[in-house]
Amino acid sequence: IGIGCLAAIGVITASSPQTLIVYYPVATMPFLVLLVIAAAGSTGWFRSMLSFRLAMFVGTVSYSLYLIHYLVLIIIFRWASDRDVSGWSNPVQLLVLAGSVCIVFVATLTMYYLVERPSRRWIRRRWEIR
Repeated sequence: IGIGCLAAIGVITASSPQTLIVYYPVATMPFLVLLVIAAAGSTGWFRSMLSFRLAMFVGTVSYSLYLIHYLVLIIIFRWASDRDVSGWSNPVQLLVLAGSVCIVFVATLTMYYLVERPSRRWIRRRWEIR
């Protein structure tokens, strides 16, 4: 179900990228479905997909991603609202969307390595947690 929803959003975005910008909350629904499936203790190909290094790394930095993504996206949406992006061609809109995703991940990694990880170490030392 979740993968089907992701595919549907991909088709919608490819045909009209501004739809994803306008309906961003709708884009999060497939991820919630995937979360439910993962929480149900899936086996087989889905479990092996979640054990890929990239998936595990995204899980490691997910808290930083959660904290930073909305702030970065608000800044990008405000930037886009100052310009008439609906008049831009679809490839340009997709490029802006891809750039936005890249900015979110760079900000996430920066926050993870400069804030979250050092904070975890400090807390473990402070409270002698192993």
